[in-house]
Amino acid sequence: MSIIHLSTNLEPPVYKLPPDLLSAIFIITLNSANVSDDLVPEHLGHVCRRWYDTVVSYGVLWTTIKLCYATERIFQCKSLVPYTRRRLKRSRGALLDISVDYRIGQWDTGYLQPFLECIGDEGQVMKRWASITVTSYHDFPSLLLDLLRYPTPQLRAANFRCGQYRHYDTSHLLPSTPRLVGMEIGDLKLRGPESAFVSPSHIPKTVTRLQIFAWDNASAWKIFSPFTYVVIMHLCIGNGAGRAPEGGPSRVTFPYLKDLSTSVVCDAISILKRISAPSLTHLRLKLGERKQERTGLILMSFESTVITQIEHLEVRALHCSSRDDFGLFMQEFGNVRELHLDRIGVYRYTLNLGWYVTQDCSSVLNDPSLCPLLERCVVNRRAREDLVALRKQT
Repeated sequence: MSIIHLSTNLEPPVYKLPPDLLSAIFIITLNSANVSDDLVPEHLGHVCRRWYDTVVSYGVLWTTIKLCYATERIFQCKSLVPYTRRRLKRSRGALLDISVDYRIGQWDTGYLQPFLECIGDEGQVMKRWASITVTSYHDFPSLLLDLLRYPTPQLRAANFRCGQYRHYDTSHLLPSTPRLVGMEIGDLKLRGPESAFVSPSHIPKTVTRLQIFAWDNASAWKIFSPFTYVVIMHLCIGNGAGRAPEGGPSRVTFPYLKDLSTSVVCDAISILKRISAPSLTHLRLKLGERKQERTGLILMSFESTVITQIEHLEVRALHCSSRDDFGLFMQEFGNVRELHLDRIGVYRYTLNLGWYVTQDCSSVLNDPSLCPLLERCVVNRRAREDLVALRKQT
């Protein structure tokens, strides 16, 4: 009896956790950004019988259904169809997160059709879709586009990360998603004048979060300008950013936009000057050193009333002519409460180093009259509590 009692006491504490808490830990582990995609619920079930019973019993652990070139290796299955059907059964009617990583040349494209038949089931399974993510180095998979003709009443997020070379009519998609909240449209390399996924005739008012990854400013403008109901918008524009938008209205109003962020290689001004956001409070500008975005041009891109109401400001790689020039720039943002600055100053260019800062202008913040309401400040990725304390003393 003493041996049995001793062996019981030697059990790891994790064995004593109730199933609800153990399943919560599994969910956090599977969703962790630091965990490889190779970790799946099947692997957790191999640890012991108790973990297997917990994994099988909780449907929320099986709601992520992914197809990629390594699916069969990761999930240790000989056929995708029974594997997918098993996961759908174990999910027990919970909402599903669908992911299709479509990379021609890395895996047999014959996998796609049977996989889509499982996750679609003539529209029955699609009623449980909570999100759809499509990643493709080439065109949008036409088989998946055909599947999207069915309604997706629970869909809240649609992420299309595809290199587009053709126009696709998706007018049948967005109207059948009454709960769609977030959209991501990325890597668009359009040769024609039409955008790949959206047009003003079918933009649902429910979409409040928008993320755009575009090849140039002109493509980005055509894509995001119809989404006038967004609250949060992030724009990331690639190497072709120098091509400015052409035609259309000179400025579009986004009445509900509160958080605008840009990550632009060059010429952010051509986009910013076309955006009118009377409710904007959070502005994050990641500019490009080689375009030499300057303080005066940034200020001219926004209405003066909008600048004064900014409470959260992040600026990276802003070119200044002098410290006084940046001081005048910050003077306009009098109501900023949180400030993040990185690589702000007078720039110089050399062939060996490219663009680099020769004079850091962030030292103007030592003047407490600038941003008197400041509550948090980060300069060159270092928290500056001294600048906050300086304003509290005055």
